[in-house]
Amino acid sequence: MSRHDIICLHTMVGTLAGTDSYFRQSGYGGTESHWGVGGDGRVFQWQDTDYVAEANLNGNHHVLSVETADIGPEFPRWDTADGTEVPAWTEAQMDSLAEIIARCCVEYDIPCVLIPDSLPGRRGVGYHRQGVRPYMVAGGELWSAANGKVCPGDRRIAQIPAVISKAQAIIGGNDMSAETERKIDEIHTELVKRLDSRVHHMGDPDNMYGHVVSVRNMLTDMHRQLCAVLDGMAGRPGPDRDTQWGHNMSTFARVKRMEAKLAEIKTTLAGLLPEEGRQK
Repeated sequence: MSRHDIICLHTMVGTLAGTDSYFRQSGYGGTESHWGVGGDGRVFQWQDTDYVAEANLNGNHHVLSVETADIGPEFPRWDTADGTEVPAWTEAQMDSLAEIIARCCVEYDIPCVLIPDSLPGRRGVGYHRQGVRPYMVAGGELWSAANGKVCPGDRRIAQIPAVISKAQAIIGGNDMSAETERKIDEIHTELVKRLDSRVHHMGDPDNMYGHVVSVRNMLTDMHRQLCAVLDGMAGRPGPDRDTQWGHNMSTFARVKRMEAKLAEIKTTLAGLLPEEGRQK
């Protein structure tokens, strides 16, 4: 590939196993996408991201493609001749798509946002229909030789913002939402405020023990509050199946943020302790 600009979402009109068999018929010289996601969330990779896949016609040189199953035990029966009936992605598919998108956005510095069309220069997450006549905008890059393809279907297109939000959460620390960040910041601010209110004790050795005990109690209380906040983050991906990459990445992000806050607390405490009481 000459560039990595867009992650394009497709629907298979088939099963993961059937699409896998079809893509393997002609090897790497034939037709394939970079990835496929089954209804149960399983992920197959057919092409290395250094190489072109053939799912986006004129965009193949810079578009990463992801096929998604729409037939199988996870889906209701539907008329495959009617593109408006393509079923919605399962939750497992949405999770796997989010992980693929997050990984590609980080690896290739792709903005984790929905692109509005297939115009040259776009970078982000897109879907096949954006490059299909008659839906594509004037001047857009053609992603299919077939006219009228609704891929990946109305229901799935409507789910893309939610998938992107999941991917953004993985990149930014998974389920560490704005509300969670706010709670942790409030706890940190309150701790610093309490420590500042005790500055006058530090010059009096007789008050040292009481001050240290007070600080210890405050830190213990803060730890308890932080644990309560983090324990409330139920449902975040665990280290299983294909979620390992996203889980590791989000855990790393959370740890780095907590380390930064602890460093602030350490600096505050160091400024309050008298020279003779500091460790070197």
